Amino acid sequence: MSVPRIIDVPHEVDTRLAELGLDQEIIAEALRQANLHWARKTDHHLRLYRYQIMWGETIAALRDLLAPRGWRKCDEGNYELTVNAARDLAIVVASGDEGTANPHRTPSNRSPKGRHTIDAVTANRQADMFAELLPASPATEKTLATWVLLHHRSDRNIQAELSKPNQMDDDGMIISWSERLLLRNIPLDGERISIFPPPLPDIDFEISRKVS
Repeated sequence: MSVPRIIDVPHEVDTRLAELGLDQEIIAEALRQANLHWARKTDHHLRLYRYQIMWGETIAALRDLLAPRGWRKCDEGNYELTVNAARDLAIVVASGDEGTANPHRTPSNRSPKGRHTIDAVTANRQADMFAELLPASPATEKTLATWVLLHHRSDRNIQAELSKPNQMDDDGMIISWSERLLLRNIPLDGERISIFPPPLPDIDFEISRKVS
């Protein structure tokens, strides 16, 4: 298993994101917008949707925010990507475990991923291993480098990282990364505020019967 390149110094993260055509504020805003939808959920929402709110709304917000920069959606085979064809990049969103954005742990996705993610991770690994050996040819079809926007929501904040996976296990879980960009935590309001109406004076109404 390879040792990942971990970037967690803020200005170095910003520099690397800029090389990818991204910045921390756009990613943070997408996650904040998704969290607003998550906070509005009730027991009347579909059970499956309640577990997919952060995932689906982050994808939608990320696409909205990145579209002016030339990114586009790609959902072939129901595999939801946000793609920058000019940079040969794709972003997939996934909820992560408690290791997300922790430089001392190897994070993973919380739910198993399927064939499309396995294919993307395999392509990442092959590109990393043989990039210097493969001749550049305009006639050769390019393979997208797939990065995962991994997010983990707690009561206090959203932890996130944009990282490039290069190995998965047989259960569909990511177990190795070639590069990890650890993003700033997004603080949340964890305290509930109780609002009490001001006391109103008791008003007595005198009702008299109308005399005909």
